[in-house]
Amino acid sequence: MRKKYKNELFELLLSSKYGVEKFELEETTINGYDAVVLKLNGTPFFFTIRNANDDFDSFDCQFVDYAPSFPLTEFYPEHGFFDFSTVLDVLKNWLDYKIEEYFHDETVPDLWEEYKMGNKSFNINEIDFNDKSFFSSEEKRQVRLSLNELKLLIQTNLNTNKEEQEIVTARLDYLIEATDRLNKFDWKSLAASSLISIAIALTLDTKKGFLLFELFKKVFSLVPILTNQQP
Repeated sequence: MRKKYKNELFELLLSSKYGVEKFELEETTINGYDAVVLKLNGTPFFFTIRNANDDFDSFDCQFVDYAPSFPLTEFYPEHGFFDFSTVLDVLKNWLDYKIEEYFHDETVPDLWEEYKMGNKSFNINEIDFNDKSFFSSEEKRQVRLSLNELKLLIQTNLNTNKEEQEIVTARLDYLIEATDRLNKFDWKSLAASSLISIAIALTLDTKKGFLLFELFKKVFSLVPILTNQQP
């Protein structure tokens, strides 16, 4: 592969959310064609680009798909070759959809597993949010479980798009982190303002704003300051 095309690969990865450092580039030969293989470190994923034997500027490609058993696709296109800009489009879509979904599933909480590991002690309503003491380890775990559940409820019930859900996740993750530095009473006030900021950021109408607060009440039903407010 010509250096100019390898440099275009570098620039695409550099501008991606994953960065160049997560990938390893290997030059090889596949079925008699010169090829490069982009391997995503620590995962089963790789993306292969083959160079046509008689043309420096023609290519085909294949990749590991995100599906059960991580299958390897056939080479695209089935007949003929792409120009390099089309290969880059295929690579970008692979990163934006297949790899994005993989990392999302790797990081999203398994609420059933966390519940099981907690020996069925999951009960957010046992926390006294009028108490000015700091959260215990168990209380922090309960708050984290509840807020992670709330993320899923918001996405399902408010039908948030990717950008909106990122806002929700950032606000609720901040609340989870705040259990390490705030007492329960102060945390309750921060939670109230955070919920309002989510409603504003998502530009919710009155009906959806009310639904947002109802979802919060579902996981924090005994937090008086929060459950008594409406947007």
